[in-house]
Amino acid sequence: MKTNNYIYTNNNKVMNFLFTEIIAEKLRLRPNIEYIRKLQRLADKKDEIEFKDFRKMARAISLDSKGINRSLLHKDCKFIIKYFDDLYIQYLNTDEYYVKCNGVVFLTTTLANAEEYFWDNQVKEIIKTK
Repeated sequence: MKTNNYIYTNNNKVMNFLFTEIIAEKLRLRPNIEYIRKLQRLADKKDEIEFKDFRKMARAISLDSKGINRSLLHKDCKFIIKYFDDLYIQYLNTDEYYVKCNGVVFLTTTLANAEEYFWDNQVKEIIKTK
C-alpha cells in the first residue's frame, strides 16, 4: 500500500492543532510527559505535519483507561492505538487492526497498513480543517 505523504503547510492550523493537543494532554490527571515532549519538538521544528509525524504520535491505550467509550469499539477490541484528538485504530483479539473511516471498515494484519489507510482516508482531511 502506497500512501501520499503530502505535507500540510498552513502554519496557523497546524500550530493550533499541536498546541491544543499539548494542552489537552497537560490537563489529564496523569499527563504523558514523553508524548508532550514529542508534540513540542514537532511544533518547534515544523509548521507542517507529515505521515511520519502522525505515526510518531501513536500510543497504545488499555480499554480500562479513563475516557474510553467501549460502546464505540468493535466487540473484539483488545486495545486501541490512539494518535491525537479522538483518532484511534483498534487492535482486535483476532490479531487484526480495525480502522473505520466514513463508515467504511478496513481490516489488516499490519499496523503500517492500518496507519496508511487511516492517514489517506481520514486524518489528512481532519488536519486540513483543524
